[in-house]
Amino acid sequence: MKKFIHGVAEFKFITALYFLAAMVLSMIGGYFNGITEHTFITIWQLLALSVIFGALHFIQLSKMAAPARIAIHCILSYIALIVFSLLCGWGFTEGLGVFLRFTLIFVLIYVVVFAAFAVYYRNEKAYIGQKLEECKDKS
Repeated sequence: MKKFIHGVAEFKFITALYFLAAMVLSMIGGYFNGITEHTFITIWQLLALSVIFGALHFIQLSKMAAPARIAIHCILSYIALIVFSLLCGWGFTEGLGVFLRFTLIFVLIYVVVFAAFAVYYRNEKAYIGQKLEECKDKS
């Protein structure tokens, strides 16, 4: 039960991070395309996408080899964005030029986000290891 509660808390945290990133990126993208506000339905769409990304994030925590985890996560994330673009009318698939720009931007953002999570988990692992050593020394 304790592991389940910890997993739910981590899922909520990751989903919130993805939602924040989606909101910021959509605001920046909207600004460059002349959109000054988001509709309520767009916010719900971004939340749904964030939940899917939060679930996909657990692929990164699996026991698979790192290259397989990264490739599977990247491909599934890309497919999720394409599907949402088609279903929600976001316009990433309107034409070849738009689609290629979207793909380039996706890859760049994916690399930056992946690097940020890698740094976070590396620092978290070091911090927990340090605290564990301190506890051992006190005992």
